[in-house]
Amino acid sequence: MSVIIWKRNAKLHLAFDPIFNMLPIGREYNKLIDRVHKFTRNIIQSRLQDLKANGTNQMSNGKKRRLDFLDIVLTAKDSEGHGLSPQEIQDEVDTFTFEGHDTTASAISWAIYALGKYPDLQQKVYKDVCDVVGDSNMITK
Repeated sequence: MSVIIWKRNAKLHLAFDPIFNMLPIGREYNKLIDRVHKFTRNIIQSRLQDLKANGTNQMSNGKKRRLDFLDIVLTAKDSEGHGLSPQEIQDEVDTFTFEGHDTTASAISWAIYALGKYPDLQQKVYKDVCDVVGDSNMITK
């Protein structure tokens, strides 16, 4: 998905959904999006079943439940007692599950690009790493 997103951002004609969706790259992207949504839907459904069966205090294996992000999203209610819709829950879980990955990948990619573009800074970073690691091939600190 990341490769497709990068390609789409680099080519102006792929920015338009009708064109993008007709092309093989768009169909592949939509297939991948469906797979991602199915993955998070399964997680949501599994947790909903567990919450219905065991409540918010206990997991299906009998251990005490510590509320996590998904538990909070699934059980949150507004002042009128309304929770999030299934689509809102799906959107929140998709964002939490996948956007952190994209952000990290983008930051690392940008750092590698910047180091490659500025060899003098790359050399300073290399020296700093060597000062920490020494002669070892492994970072242990």
